[in-house]
Amino acid sequence: MQRHAAQYQQNQVLTADPGQLLLLTYDGALRFLREATEAMDRRDLYRQSEAIVRAQHLIMYLAGSLNHQANPELAGNLERIYHYLVDRLTAANVHDDRSGLEEAAMLLGNLREAWEQAQTQAAAPVAVGAGA
Repeated sequence: MQRHAAQYQQNQVLTADPGQLLLLTYDGALRFLREATEAMDRRDLYRQSEAIVRAQHLIMYLAGSLNHQANPELAGNLERIYHYLVDRLTAANVHDDRSGLEEAAMLLGNLREAWEQAQTQAAAPVAVGAGA
């Protein structure tokens, strides 16, 4: 069963467009934050740390994928948020701070939702004469 799930995930990534890849990256980071929270609640420090580090790697991937030439101000703001999240998660891991995980999940969830809305709007057909 796990082999089929892994194969499905691999196919999903291989066939995704760049916008979908970003959504999958957000989804992965959010999943790792949920796993970290559950591990923290169980006091499983190894799994907690492992999940937080995985979430941090995905967040750094998001930071690395920013196009500073297309919109320097937006890219700079997002980069600062991503670096804040990585720092916040490091502190949450060191201090077993559940609120840090919750804050990171909330911020990432909001960013994911905004990206999904932007992608939906970009894919929507434009009405002829709209706004005229």
